[in-house]
Amino acid sequence: YDGTVGLYDMNSWAKLDVVCGHKGGVTQVQISKDGQFLYTGARKDPVIHCWDIRMLESPVYSLSRPGVEKTNQTIGFDIMPMNSHLASGSADGSVLLYDLTKGEQVATFEASSDAVNGVSIHPYTPLLATASGAREFDIPFDSSDEDVPATSNSKGDSNCLKIWKPAVPYETENWYEGIKKRVEF
Repeated sequence: YDGTVGLYDMNSWAKLDVVCGHKGGVTQVQISKDGQFLYTGARKDPVIHCWDIRMLESPVYSLSRPGVEKTNQTIGFDIMPMNSHLASGSADGSVLLYDLTKGEQVATFEASSDAVNGVSIHPYTPLLATASGAREFDIPFDSSDEDVPATSNSKGDSNCLKIWKPAVPYETENWYEGIKKRVEF
């Protein structure tokens, strides 16, 4: 919970290095498909750090995720199969897409009315899955108005899994502009 990531030799289990830089406990790590970069995200921390595996002193760049610092939820991310883009969930219900060669956000699309806490990219087929929702409780309240329900209402598309498909393959420039929802569970 101290915002660090340890790297270990898998043969001897000797500690090779410790990466510091997050405000909250690290909840996700992912190595780029080419093995050169390490991406880390943490709870209540509005950035994903990109680290060069060969020089771990400081991040190469940080990808901003506004609003993540305001939620206790783990907000996941995934890297595209060609290593060109990263997709991240967000606290406001959108999916944020980043160009990994530039280290900047290039697109966003609305996926839910609740936090998108999971993002997974299929390794072979152009499909992106999102999970959304939060623990919500129906809280009774005192109301003398007969038209007002006695409990709160959940958002219509919270707590669900959705499958998205780009209109064109990942290899196509600006593939993310034509992303469409295909299935909702």
